[in-house]
Amino acid sequence: MHHDPFEQLRQLWVLLPFAVIGFVGGIVNQLYQHARKSQPITIPRLLINGLIAAFVSAMMNDLLPDSMDSYGVAIAGFTGFMAYPILAVLEAQGVDYLKKRFGVK
Repeated sequence: MHHDPFEQLRQLWVLLPFAVIGFVGGIVNQLYQHARKSQPITIPRLLINGLIAAFVSAMMNDLLPDSMDSYGVAIAGFTGFMAYPILAVLEAQGVDYLKKRFGVK
């Protein structure tokens, strides 16, 4: 059985456009927060927001069915913009699942 050493690199390459668009969505969210709530804009905050958004966008792209491929770019931008609410829902659902699974009250 021959293992392709570049397979993982190819898989990351496929996710790169979604991560980049998600990164931009995260930065747009930060600009929106500045305009809406007068939150200060700082380079570290922009980068952190962008990286979290890039992760969420790449993750969400992997979860989408193939039938939604034509919407991938739009979904990546939207999930990048909405990264924090998406993570909050996933965290709450994950905690609830683990509590039920292991009988924690």
